[in-house]
Amino acid sequence: MLKKFNQRKTWMLPAVNAVLSFFFHEKKYNTPVDFKSAKHVLIIDYALIGDSVMSTSFLRIIKKNIPGCCLTLVCSKSEKEILEDQEIVDDFITIRLEALTDTAGIIKNHKYIRETAERINQKSYSFAIELRGDIRFIYLMHLCNAERKISYNYTGGECFLTDVITPSDKIVHVVEDKVYLLKRIGMKFSKEEAFPRLDQTEEGKAYARKFVVKHGVKDTFLIGMHPGASMPVRNWKHYPELLELLNTKIPDASFLIFEGPKEKETAAQMSAAAQKAGADAVRVRKKIKDYMNLIGSCDIVICNDSGAGHIAAAMGVKTYVIFGPALPEEVRPYKESGVYCFSFQELSCKPCRMGTCRNHGACLEGIKAEDVCRKIMETIEK
Repeated sequence: MLKKFNQRKTWMLPAVNAVLSFFFHEKKYNTPVDFKSAKHVLIIDYALIGDSVMSTSFLRIIKKNIPGCCLTLVCSKSEKEILEDQEIVDDFITIRLEALTDTAGIIKNHKYIRETAERINQKSYSFAIELRGDIRFIYLMHLCNAERKISYNYTGGECFLTDVITPSDKIVHVVEDKVYLLKRIGMKFSKEEAFPRLDQTEEGKAYARKFVVKHGVKDTFLIGMHPGASMPVRNWKHYPELLELLNTKIPDASFLIFEGPKEKETAAQMSAAAQKAGADAVRVRKKIKDYMNLIGSCDIVICNDSGAGHIAAAMGVKTYVIFGPALPEEVRPYKESGVYCFSFQELSCKPCRMGTCRNHGACLEGIKAEDVCRKIMETIEK
């Protein structure tokens, strides 16, 4: 079964839920959700980049099952930037995560939360869904004007819900978990429709072409490399070595070296390695929309367990992902083909959801640049 939440952080939730159940008693429904009459649908999905991409199939399935509905998404700022050109969300309402960090944060920021609910309640909703089963966002949904309120009970919050969905023990991947919720409430979709997808606009393609020309990069075979990640425990240290190997194996290749927030030092090391190898390379630091367009222009993308891999795979780019403490079967870019994962599994401490490593990064050090290069060459030659 998919383990979404860190038990070190959620150990006290049973007691919290017991207290809440004394004060809140949302009416439960035993009838199917009426999709045909639904005009306004509310989705609460505060997510970072990777999870935002993985939600695209969820949102498209809703649009397919309720054509013509107005879909409102309560989300992070980055999620809005990723999805606003995809023509699947009609209205975005962005929120601050810090207002819902924990019980103390909710009490401290209750005025902001109430104001956010007022923004959401400019419309009345046939039903609302919170994707993750996160009690913090279930509480926010409780304040919203929706006839039915639907979510998983991973962390509790049943007292706030009209429709409580129990997760499946057989589901391992995050995307499967998202779409299973829709299946449980009666929505229909094919296997292909469960795969996340990002469509690149013509304007986005033109931007990428101009960028390549402006920076004098050969586009014979464009390799995107994003050596950073939001968490240091996911940072593989052998990208410079891999770049040198690939530059030798693919003489007509060019490299885009992507730099995310707080990744200046990592990107600088990559630039130095490219210069030493005599590689045709450009260091790139862009806002999310331009970043996505450049990712989509690459022939292949190599990255850590981060949002980069999900974006690349959803845009149809062949993707190679270096996994550290996480298990690929839970969070890999979800696609039938074109995604290759590297994961050192022979460790008792894996999977790990700690922010720091107590085993000196053994899960990443077990992955060798030569092995990654060999796999890349095998797959691109095919």
